[in-house]
Amino acid sequence: MNADFALLAEYAAAPPDGKLYIVGGAVRRMASPAFPTAIPVMSLIVSLRVPPAECDQDQLLQITYLDPDGHAIIALPPVTIRAARNADSRTSPAFVNLVWSVQGLPVPGPGEYAFSVVWAGQELASVGFRAVVAQAQPQGPPQAAIPT
Repeated sequence: MNADFALLAEYAAAPPDGKLYIVGGAVRRMASPAFPTAIPVMSLIVSLRVPPAECDQDQLLQITYLDPDGHAIIALPPVTIRAARNADSRTSPAFVNLVWSVQGLPVPGPGEYAFSVVWAGQELASVGFRAVVAQAQPQGPPQAAIPT
């Protein structure tokens, strides 16, 4: 199993038709006027390429949200994936699109944060964002943490 790609977005959905619907994709930076803060909603999108030999078997993925020092902030329970064989060709890989949306994602301070996706002890994907202190706004009300 390999990750074809992984990215962060403000919103995403992966319906059974195999398509991905992504809004505000490729989040790489989050600005907040103060820390600690929380991101209202953040979606992790991972597209997996599963070889035929690994299809029709339960596979466990572990997803962990890491702080700038590499310590786990959130470790999701392992997720079981079972890819069905490719209907068009039994010798071609199957593809599985996964979306995990987290509400109130904690961001304790500025720095580099990452989501790590691990299968069988091997990191398939790591995707993250940089949290920065927002520049002071000359007018208007205070702003919440906003992915940019």
